[in-house]
Amino acid sequence: MIECEGIGKEPEQEKRVIFNDTDVLSSFLCVNSFKTVLDVFEHKRYKMVVPLVVLDELKATDRTRQLLAKPIEAEIRKGTINTEDIMLGTEEFDTYMEFKNGQGLGDGEAAALSLAIHTPKAAIASNNLRDVKKTVDDYHLELWTVPDIIHYAKEHSIITENRAGMLWKKMVQHGRRLPYNTYEEYLLKL
Repeated sequence: MIECEGIGKEPEQEKRVIFNDTDVLSSFLCVNSFKTVLDVFEHKRYKMVVPLVVLDELKATDRTRQLLAKPIEAEIRKGTINTEDIMLGTEEFDTYMEFKNGQGLGDGEAAALSLAIHTPKAAIASNNLRDVKKTVDDYHLELWTVPDIIHYAKEHSIITENRAGMLWKKMVQHGRRLPYNTYEEYLLKL
């Protein structure tokens, strides 16, 4: 019997790439809910990419923050999450340096944005709207914030509304900047 490749198989839809900034990842990691991010981006069929600069930011400070990087490193080993470096002499590097020096962006934001700009149909996950919103708009990038991820997870039954409210509350207690004090307030403004 001769097997013909592709017969009877649906073509796999190519995944879009989402570049993650430190603040989104750390928001979910600090409340032990990193799986929510993984589940949302898998549901959206995104290939998650963490710039190496972001991974370094997560590991660079105190021991508590270093522990936050462990779940990401485990997913990298499993192949669920990819990393990407910004290489000297590339367009991505030039854009990264422009964002850092010209616009004063942090390392993680500059890395995620520069990689997204140079990747077709890429998205970015960042919660620092003050720093990234103009660039996101200028380059027509899709942006995912912490509230977007929580709400998407609730709307698609990845988490319950009660869990969404608890995550939001815990993030606020951990000093994360969210647009409202509670998820319920956020829902009222939608």
